[in-house]
Amino acid sequence: MKKSTAAIVISAVMCIAGSAFAEDAGNIVSNDVLSVTVPQEVLDICDIETDDSSISFYEKISHESFDGGFVGSISTFENVSDYADIPNYERGGEIDYSDGSKLDIALVYPSDVQYDMESEDSTENYNMLREHFEQIALTIVPAGEGVFVPQDEIDTTGIYDEILDRLAADLTDRKDRDELEADDFSYVYAYTYDLEDTDPLDETGYAFIDVNRDGYKELVIGSVGAPFFYDMYVPVNGEPVHIFTGGERSSYNLVGTEGSTLYVCNNASGGAAYSEITYSYLQPNEPEPLSQVRFIIDAEKDEENPWFIDYGIEGEEPEKVTEDDWNLRMSNYGETIDPHFVSLSER
Repeated sequence: MKKSTAAIVISAVMCIAGSAFAEDAGNIVSNDVLSVTVPQEVLDICDIETDDSSISFYEKISHESFDGGFVGSISTFENVSDYADIPNYERGGEIDYSDGSKLDIALVYPSDVQYDMESEDSTENYNMLREHFEQIALTIVPAGEGVFVPQDEIDTTGIYDEILDRLAADLTDRKDRDELEADDFSYVYAYTYDLEDTDPLDETGYAFIDVNRDGYKELVIGSVGAPFFYDMYVPVNGEPVHIFTGGERSSYNLVGTEGSTLYVCNNASGGAAYSEITYSYLQPNEPEPLSQVRFIIDAEKDEENPWFIDYGIEGEEPEKVTEDDWNLRMSNYGETIDPHFVSLSER
């Protein structure tokens, strides 16, 4: 993001109600759109740059010595598509205006090491500033008559209500496999009809998960108690888009570490001799996932050593590997994350 150094408006003020910075007086840093409160101990160890839409924080020693030290920016955008391709960001909330318009708040982070690791002072100061950065972002006060709403107070799941209502109605009416597919759902939910003394709404569940940490939650649908799912919807320009659907031989699960960006893992089988596991990354505000790698078992190609890895490089054949290497490389993507499905009957 292009930034320009501007005059920084800093004035001592009493602590804003609700601020994360206890009883100490703070300092206000402003641009044309918003102001934030910065505690004195942080202000003394950082450089701050502002432009029309951003306030950026730098650790002072590294910033002055090698033009590094970038900790993060509090930036505003009119549309999610304006910042969805930024490599490292989290949605920090929004500013709502009385005319119905809004600005998105994106917290933009560095993509590499920014402080002088050989300097104890630089390292200590950078870590201190990093710890305060997200708290500083919670003190946003909009210019004019806007109202700041932090991300954890925003419901991004309402766009999926119609989808879940439609699925609940289909299962209540016990629609057959073809009818479920016609309504844009996996046919596997029809198998719940065969379970004696059970309600299909009790057996089928949903979960909302922010898979790529962009502040907008995705919807996954599967069997209650299972770690995998059969349908996945993602938000694109505020509307739900159906990107994955599965069946008996093609299911999905989320892989990674809690609290971090997750991968979508597709387990698919073409029979006893062939199966593949594909890991994909969800691009913010995009309907097309990015396939990262496929782990293949192909006993038809090599019965004794059927393990292959395909990185999707045009013109290159899948790499032949040992079973141990196959398992080791796949383990690098993390553990399966339980979506903790809520049954449709509990909506």
